[in-house]
Amino acid sequence: MDYISPVPRVRRWIVVLAAVVFAILIAGRWLADFAIDWQWWGEIGQRDTWIAMLAYGTGPVLAATVILFAVFFTAHARGLKSAGTSLGGHKLYARLSSLILVLLSLLVAFATVDSWTVVRYFGGMGAAAGAWRDPIFGQPLTFYFFDLPFYGVLLRTVLALSLGSAFIYWLTARGWSLSQQAKRFEDVGEGGATFDLRSLQLGAALEGRFFRIAAGVFFLALAARFYFDRFDLLFE
Repeated sequence: MDYISPVPRVRRWIVVLAAVVFAILIAGRWLADFAIDWQWWGEIGQRDTWIAMLAYGTGPVLAATVILFAVFFTAHARGLKSAGTSLGGHKLYARLSSLILVLLSLLVAFATVDSWTVVRYFGGMGAAAGAWRDPIFGQPLTFYFFDLPFYGVLLRTVLALSLGSAFIYWLTARGWSLSQQAKRFEDVGEGGATFDLRSLQLGAALEGRFFRIAAGVFFLALAARFYFDRFDLLFE
């Protein structure tokens, strides 16, 4: 019977414990604020109101994060397929890349989505337009107060989504293409293989259908942004 040293297992638990302690230290201030708010709103009997406000303030960002991750993950998978490989053959890379994409999606969602703008839009959908309309475009005040800010958030998110997915696709496809070239270079030897750096050019990415679709969505969203800028200018 072979003897298995307990040292690697102990080291693994030390790493896990250190990661947990680090996460608690990073999130300590947020946890303290959460506990204080929970107690304070409970003291005044409005804890349900606080939970509703918390849901309204974070729901749109979380929904945008899910959508962004789905598109970024698809772009990453398509980039791997373009390079002739897949996530199934790289287990550790698949986990790390998925974690990075989740963090990136969350960061982009927080940067582009204003939760209360989204809440005001859906909350004001039933508001009466009123008799007043602007003399230039004939839009009511509800359009400028509720619709226009929401369209700005939506277009900003779509622009970031299309640009980010195109970059992820290009970076993944070209990075893995060079990685495979390097592997062939090592296997064959210096005299039997060469690097083709032309694959790093932007024109090479245009061969992929996903990249072209992302570019098309980007330019359509940009055109819509220019269209709504005239309403912003009038409102200002």
